[in-house]
Parts: sequence; structure tokens; C-alpha cells
Amino acid sequence: MSEKDKSDDIIEISEDDILVQDDGESAVGGAVWKVLIVDDDEQVHASTRFALNGIEILERPIVFLHAYSAAEARQVVTQHSDLAVILLDVVMETDHAGLELVKYIRDEARILDTRIILRTGQPGYAPELDVISQYDINDYRTKSELTRARLVTALTASIRSYRQISTIEVTKLKLISIVNAVTSILEQQSVEFFGNEVIARLAEFLGIKNSGLLVIRHEGESELSVIGATGSLYSYLDNFHHFISDGSANSMVRKVLSEQKSHSTGESTTVYVRSKNIRAAIYFPCVATLEGMDPQLLDVFTANVAIGLANLNLLTKLNEMAYFDELCKIPNRNACLRMLEQAIQDKDKEWQLFLIDIHHFTDINDGLGQRVGNMLLQEVALRLEHGVRGFVQTSRVAADVFAVIAKDTVTPDMVLALFEEPIMVAGNRLNVVVRIGVCPGTIQVDDALAVLNYANIALNRAKANPHLMWACYEQSMLENTTERIRIVNELKQALASRQLELWYQPQLSLDPMEVIGVEALLRWRHSGSYVSPAIFIPLAEYSGLIVDIGAWVMRQAANTLKHLQKRYDMRMAVNVSMPQFRQSNFIELVDGIIKDSGIAPELFELEITESIAMEDPDLVRDKLQELNELGVSVAIDDFGTGYSSLSYLQTLAIDRLKIDRAFVIDIDEGKHGIIAEMILELGKKLSLTVVAEGVETPEQEAFLRERHCDFVQGFKYAKPMPVEELDTWLQTQNVVVKRDS
Repeated sequence: MSEKDKSDDIIEISEDDILVQDDGESAVGGAVWKVLIVDDDEQVHASTRFALNGIEILERPIVFLHAYSAAEARQVVTQHSDLAVILLDVVMETDHAGLELVKYIRDEARILDTRIILRTGQPGYAPELDVISQYDINDYRTKSELTRARLVTALTASIRSYRQISTIEVTKLKLISIVNAVTSILEQQSVEFFGNEVIARLAEFLGIKNSGLLVIRHEGESELSVIGATGSLYSYLDNFHHFISDGSANSMVRKVLSEQKSHSTGESTTVYVRSKNIRAAIYFPCVATLEGMDPQLLDVFTANVAIGLANLNLLTKLNEMAYFDELCKIPNRNACLRMLEQAIQDKDKEWQLFLIDIHHFTDINDGLGQRVGNMLLQEVALRLEHGVRGFVQTSRVAADVFAVIAKDTVTPDMVLALFEEPIMVAGNRLNVVVRIGVCPGTIQVDDALAVLNYANIALNRAKANPHLMWACYEQSMLENTTERIRIVNELKQALASRQLELWYQPQLSLDPMEVIGVEALLRWRHSGSYVSPAIFIPLAEYSGLIVDIGAWVMRQAANTLKHLQKRYDMRMAVNVSMPQFRQSNFIELVDGIIKDSGIAPELFELEITESIAMEDPDLVRDKLQELNELGVSVAIDDFGTGYSSLSYLQTLAIDRLKIDRAFVIDIDEGKHGIIAEMILELGKKLSLTVVAEGVETPEQEAFLRERHCDFVQGFKYAKPMPVEELDTWLQTQNVVVKRDS
């Protein structure tokens, strides 16, 4: 043998690595090494099989797979991803068929563990060194070099390398699985879910059925607790005596906890877990080979389970917090939803949900303080808990809203009766008024949240009607709610896409008859027709969209006034809502609009309704004073429909009263216009000008002229119109228009 031949055989192969089996059977349970021979020469296939006949490497026999072209080889590697080695000819269909196949295996098929030995009968076709490195090729040999000994040597080295790479990859995947499992376990928000997830994940790692127990024992105590149970042992979770009576499970768990180490017997497997103050055992009534699982991975798993167990008390506390209202010491919204889910699943539909809202609770909270408010909530909870036979569960689902799941024999009047007597709180005798929304259990529904929503829809109906104390959910309520949501969404789009318009209705003086201004009125053109303001304005206020719409209206009206002032001396009246008034930057917004448009502030008039003026007297008084300081005039709209007092009215910085059209109509209906006449007299005494709106007949005009009404507005003179029509109207009507001096 030459020196070169000797150097080729330097790789050491022990007798343990290579075993020849006389009977040709595997030394270990049927496991084999798959070796693919890829060559277009049948003689190479035959000689390779002959050379390696009966040889076992690393205690496994070799099974040969054959391909006679690169195309056939692609099919084989696709079907067998567990190939240990590929003996590959470089030159086959083409000069580079072998290298192209290597590229396919590594880059496209993404088979990275399999070892590749290149063989060629033409030394001139040897691949470059960088190609061997790039595609992770184990060896390159000419066919003439590969004697039986060298072939065995090369194959053994490649298989050993394949086994190491595969082991690393499996360990890596198991570690990733462990990390994911631990994350899933620690995300659990209840003790039961935590325990069951631990069992399920460990069963998965051990490759056994998910049927087991997680049993804990606190430090210094002898009592055991089952906190997780799955599969056939699930009943042990609620019936601990089942576990005690199971002699094999009980004794094995106690043995593992006592010896502080895991055990696997012929009947069961028990894994030990130790944390700071708790010892635990995970028991499976089946056999698993713990030695077959990487001990380091098992340690990682149990260490993280121990972290969860160390926080077991915290988990229990979190579980209580998730379903318990700390203030009122009753179940909370989550508990209510859980109970509703159970009620929905029951075939018995003889239940109903009451939502109970404390009317004007905010006033009590603000007026008497949060401490008194909290005490009131506690007293209400007590009355509901001990009030009516047939209550199943009482819970607090919002700040001042309680939920009662009750049998269908309970009526809303029974609930209302609980609050007929005043409640004494911190020396305050409080007459508590509640509104109730009811959702019957007979409603067709799939989830608890829908039941709560339906009851809330009914509650809102009761709260919206001052004459209703309670309302029961009906399908039409949901349809109305859905319709309101649709309109609000479309109104948002209308504001963004400039579908809103301002129309203007003239205001005139009676003596002499001349136009003194216009009122800006909002219009919404939608799908070819106009939506009634009576529909969309209340929804805009309810949704809060009125703030943005109101700002747009003021800017648009100010720009129109600037346009009109080029030819006419007139004022612009704009309606303002309470949500706008409540904006902290409302005064700054008005001031900015006036300055940006360049209009005279005294010609820009804001109208607020009498009900707004009474809603928050201090706020309104302060805001009106600030508007007055800007030079902006203010009118009280719909005057006579509210309950403002004369003394309060005298404190407001206002310039005008507007008689509501309902009182102008009275003039023609034989009611003698008494209220309209009273408002005219009041305006004179307070030195306020008066505008009568809704004037439509000569009789109404004559009545108002006779009593010296300052200004009028109505269909008798002009309907609301776009600014282009207003320009034309101002030029063609037989009225005197006040021009700039």
C-alpha cells in the first residue's frame, strides 16, 4: 500500500462502530441508515452494494436506495427526508448534473442534515473548494480511490456527522417547543388552567397520552392538593377522595415528594418539581422512558413549572380579582358573563337578566363626595343580594350599574320595590331611583356578551324616557340601535367628504321691514335626498360628533358672513350645542374663527337653547361672559320651552330672546298668543330684543307688529336656502337691505 493510500485510511473506526450481522438483521429494533446511491452506471450500484454487504455502522444496518439520474434522485430525496448519506456521481445526464442536484438538495429541498459524498470517474470534473464548502459536501473521491476500506471509512465518518447534526437539530426543536410550552403555561390566568396545561405539555414531550395529575404539597404540610387533572383522571380535580382512594397514584406521588426525585415504574411515570415553598408531582398512569428525554430539557421544563408554582398564590389572587368586585364584595362583570354562559348552555330557559342603573349617581358622587358614593354602592349591593327570592347571582358590571341573573318569576316591580325606602349613608338620607333593563332568557342568543348588550339596550331605552322605570328588550330595539350606529358612521363620512351644507334663513325687522341678518341651518344631503336634522342632529350630539360638526358650521358661517358683508350690513346667527360649550377651548375656537375670517364680532351671534342655559348654570354663565368680552352677541333659542328663572336670566350676558315657533302657532289657534306676548313683555323689561321664529301667516305678523316685536323669521318671508339662492333673493325681494355706510 502506498503512503497516499495509508493517509487516506487515517480515520479511525472502532470495532463497536462496525458490526457484521450474519443474519442481516438490525442490531437495534429495526432502526436503519438510509444511503442513496446516485449514478448512471449500474455496475457502480452493484459494486457498492457488494462492498458494503452485511455491514452495520454505529449499531444500525445500511439500507440502499437507488437513482440512475439526477431527475430520479430528486424524486427520491423528496420522498425520503431522512437520508443519512448520498453517494453522488458528478457527471451523469450532463457534466454538472451532480453539482446541480447538490444545489437542489440544499437550496430548494432544504435538506441540510444529509451528508453528501461526491464520486467521479473523471478527475477533471472535480468541484472547486468553495463549492464543496458552500454546499456542505462531506467528501470528494474518484471512484478508483474508493476501495472497500476507504468507502467504509468515508461512510462511517459521514453517518457519525449526520447523527450529530440530527441530534443537535432535534434538541433545538425540543428546546423551542419547551420555550413555547412554558410561555403558554405561564399565560394561564387560573390555577386549573395552569395545572392542566402543565400536564398536557409534559405528556407531549414524553410522547404519552394526556391523562394525568398535578399534585402539590406546601412546605411543612402533609396535605396534598390536586390542582390539575386531565383525561381519565379529570374527576380527581373536584373529588379529592378519588385520588386518596387510588392507592397506586397516591403512594407514587407521596414517594416522589418524599424522595424528591422522579420515578418511572412498570405502571406509571411521576415527575418531581420543586419550587421555593411548594413541592409538586406530575403523575401519569402509564409508562414513559424518562431516560429517553434530554435531562437538561426536562430540567428547563420543570424549573419553569416551579416558577409558576412559586406564584401559585398570586395566580389564585388574580383569579379572584378577575371575578370579584373588591368594593362591593360581590361578583363582577366577568363573573356575570361566566354565569350567563352557563345559563345559555342550559336547556332550561327560565331565567332573565336585569341591568340596574342608579339614576343620577354622578350627582351624588360629585355633591357628597366619592366616599359617600362608594358607601351607597355597597348598600345597593346589599339590598340586591338579600332582596328578592329567585335572585341567582348579583354582580356589579359598571361604575353604577348592577346585574342580577334571576328566575323568570321575578318581575321588575319586585326589584323597584327594594328601593322604595331611602338608604341611610353617612348621615345622609338618600332616595335612590333606579332604571332597569331586562333581557329574557328565551331570547335567541349564542353568547353572554350579547345578552348583556341586549339588557343594556333596554336599559338605555328606559333611561331615555322619563316616564319609564324599566324596559324589556325587543328585537326592534336592536334594529333601532343598529340604525343609529349606521347613521352616525355615515355622518362621520359626510363630514370628512364635505356632504354637509349650510342653508340660511333670513331674519327681518318689522318696522321698517328690512333684512337684518340670517340664521345658519345645517343640512345633510345623502344619497340624493336630504336627511332630516331632527334625525341626525340628536345622534351627532349623542355620539360627540357634534363638536367637530359645530366647529365646521361656525367656520363656514363666518366665511359666508364675510362674503355677504361685501354688499350688506347684516348679522349671522349660529346654533351651539352643550357639548361644544363644554369644550375647554371653545372660547379660543370662536375667537380664532372671528379673527381668521375678519368679520366684526358683534355681527356674529351664537344661539343656545334655554335647556342648555339651565343644564350647567355656572359653566354657561362664565362662557357667556367670555363671549361678551369678545364682542360676540348671544341669543336664547326656543325661549319659553325651558324652566329658567327670571333671576337667573338676569345674570346671563345675553342680547336676544327667540320665541319658539310653538308659541307663534298659538296665535292662530285661538289661544290668543298669551305666552308670546309674555315673552315680548319680558324682553322689554330686561332690555333684550326679541325674535319670533316660525312666522307663516299675516295674522301672526299683525299680532307681533302690534306688540312691537323686534324681529321675525319664518316661511312667510323666506325658507332656508343655499348661499347662492340667498344672494339672488337679497337682490330681487322688495325689501330694504341695510348697506354699509
